[in-house]
Amino acid sequence: YELSGDANSNIELCTDEIKVSLSYNFTAISELQNSIGNSVDVIGIVTEIKEPRTVNTKRGDQVPVRDITIVDDSNASVSCSIWGKSADTFDKPVGTAVAMKGVRVGDFNGVSLSAMGSTVIVYNPEHDRAHELAGWYAGGNAANVTSLSTGGGGGARGPRENKTLNQIKEEDMGRGEKPDWFSSRAMVTFIKHDATWHYVAAPESKKKCVDNGDGSWVCEAEGKTYQDHEIIRRYILSLTMSDHTGVQWFSAFDDVGQKLLGKTADEMHRIKEMDGGEVEFEKIFAAANFQEVTVTARAKHETYNDESRLKCTAQEVAPVNYVTESTKMLESIQTMLARA
Repeated sequence: YELSGDANSNIELCTDEIKVSLSYNFTAISELQNSIGNSVDVIGIVTEIKEPRTVNTKRGDQVPVRDITIVDDSNASVSCSIWGKSADTFDKPVGTAVAMKGVRVGDFNGVSLSAMGSTVIVYNPEHDRAHELAGWYAGGNAANVTSLSTGGGGGARGPRENKTLNQIKEEDMGRGEKPDWFSSRAMVTFIKHDATWHYVAAPESKKKCVDNGDGSWVCEAEGKTYQDHEIIRRYILSLTMSDHTGVQWFSAFDDVGQKLLGKTADEMHRIKEMDGGEVEFEKIFAAANFQEVTVTARAKHETYNDESRLKCTAQEVAPVNYVTESTKMLESIQTMLARA
């Protein structure tokens, strides 16, 4: 609502204590794919907080953005972008309950939320639903949930269809204009770790930096120079995954690399540079093999030297939830028996 005043308007300071409570109509996170393009009310628990980044606007200026992940008891999580001053001043820890009124649902990176200028954000609200979710989260129930968002580019909507590695090829996935998204249960069998396992990045933008040879690095995209102690290293991995139907190469980036190896790329670099550290470096990569994971990935055919090749990019990995997987298998068996 908007109030307009004129020369005859009276505005006086009110000294009475007034409590204003917001009215919410919460949408479960698992149902957000049905509201793409609309504004909704959402409540959840913060499970991940990323560093702020800057985005160039059409006006030519830069605006800070911070991405957080929230989860609720519909067993789903989603990424939410917070803009402007709220992104810079965000200081809430993981486990905080957050209610958002009028947050925009988009299809960037799967399903995502964007807190606009008109969005009202309340942390740890005095609301029964917030207390319910806090208790649910404290009970460890957010360990295995379905993510509606993915870590890097694309535009798929809704949950990813489960595929075997052979089905990806048999169904010729990734031939369309946009990538095809899928989930698979597979085992990591090899992680390539020659000189290309990471890249040096600018601390704010995460864009690639080039070595000046004098202890400094330059970000070619931004033209900024950083000293050796300021830059960060980020994973850029090639790995194979196998299941009972075959094997497939995947590309993976920093978030996935940290989950598979249990260390940041900076930590791995320091280990490798230590005296005798090469042995420990190899042990960590070897220990990361033969993990059984659920991988969410995108498939896209790309052309190299006039030859089309299937490229699969792992956007998220998680330990296999055997209870969930067993339930899915039983449902599949029941469906097949019903067709017989």
